Amino acid sequence: MFPAHITGKFPLIGDLLARASDGYALKLLASGAFVVAIAGAQVVAHRRRARAREVLRPLLILEAALIAGFAAVVWLAEPQGDVDPAWAVCAAVLGAAAMGLQSASLNLPRPDLDPRQP
Repeated sequence: MFPAHITGKFPLIGDLLARASDGYALKLLASGAFVVAIAGAQVVAHRRRARAREVLRPLLILEAALIAGFAAVVWLAEPQGDVDPAWAVCAAVLGAAAMGLQSASLNLPRPDLDPRQP
């Protein structure tokens, strides 16, 4: 799934930079948060596997925290009125990080779900 996400992001980033349109910084930050979350999930998974510890639980807890943070920021930003751009950036980064973490978590090897195991 990651290649599909990132393949779509690179042309978008190039287009935004070429046209210098409004909102490109927000999209770049959100794309960066998505990629950093995927890389972070891979690092956490690798380190926990090396120590023979459960991998998925901490990633799901972190994802839940990111989603809760996203929801809190949206609630605090009062979406009915004029939203301060800082709130929008914060919400976009938290949401994109949660999506990146979920994408990485879904693609981790799960030996406990291997049907070939007895």
